[in-house]
Amino acid sequence: NLIVRAGLRTGYSTLNDMFWADPRASVSYKFDNKGQISAAYGTFSQLPEERFRVLNNQLGNTEAEHWILNYFISKNGRTFRAEAFHKRYRNLLTFEGSSQQPDQVSTDGHGFARGVDFFYRDNKSIRNTDFWITYSLVDAKRRFDTFTTAVQPGFAPLHNASVVAKHFVSALKSQLGMSFSINSGYAYHNPN
Repeated sequence: NLIVRAGLRTGYSTLNDMFWADPRASVSYKFDNKGQISAAYGTFSQLPEERFRVLNNQLGNTEAEHWILNYFISKNGRTFRAEAFHKRYRNLLTFEGSSQQPDQVSTDGHGFARGVDFFYRDNKSIRNTDFWITYSLVDAKRRFDTFTTAVQPGFAPLHNASVVAKHFVSALKSQLGMSFSINSGYAYHNPN
């Protein structure tokens, strides 16, 4: 009932003679009721975009560190998953000034994302119907790009929820579907 996995991902860049190693590990325990709890840790490295690396070969990798706790259960046509996470980012690309000029790039950025995700799927309660409900809360702040302070990224709303349903119509040998999504809004820069 206990599963432990560990790994190491390595990389090497000839452009700046840089070697890196990213450890990753997870542990899971399966309960008798078919539920499972797991925890995972990992670091992740990514080279900056090539268009910036060729102009400044001293740029290091952007780095992320992830901590994830997850509970999952699936039985009788129903699935539930709850997940909590904390992610920390280092060496994000930043630019001096108000534009992305390649000669003004550095890796002084940093940030975090933490939150919870919930997922429920059910294809048993309503005949010929499969539906799922998701909700995410993501508190994220990053100092990156041309921002001088840590800000909520434009791609990460604080609240995000969706409902999706598919109903199979036997007479038509087809299915009808619908989805509904809502979020708390994306951060954006108003140039005015």
